[in-house]
Amino acid sequence: AGGHGLEIEKGIEKKNGKKVQEKGEEQKKERNERRGGMFKTVVEIDPKDQVANFGLGSIYLETGRYQEGLEPLQTVIEAHQDYSAAYLLLGKTWEKLDNKEEAIATYKKGIAASSKKGDLMPLKDMQNRMNQLLESSP
Repeated sequence: AGGHGLEIEKGIEKKNGKKVQEKGEEQKKERNERRGGMFKTVVEIDPKDQVANFGLGSIYLETGRYQEGLEPLQTVIEAHQDYSAAYLLLGKTWEKLDNKEEAIATYKKGIAASSKKGDLMPLKDMQNRMNQLLESSP
């Protein structure tokens, strides 16, 4: 009889864990929508704002709105050609859109910008991602 109670307890814990996870995802979605709204407001005021465009691109990547993420990230790179993290996010966005050629081209430019600036973390990440794409190409 003791084993049956344990099974019920585990079932309840699993169900509660799922509710907590769902609530966390819901809160994350709401937070992203609020942040996205703030970033959009800033971009309306200053279309070239680095932080707002990067933030929008990041939120769009995180929420699976890849096509929408291209423009703000490209805007950041056009205005700030040494912004390594923007190249990394743009490359990831191209990967999600299954456009290996654009992802590789973006990573190449980003690697050049990162090495010139000394940004080692995005540099290594872009090198690894580019190498994986090159290895998986036919």
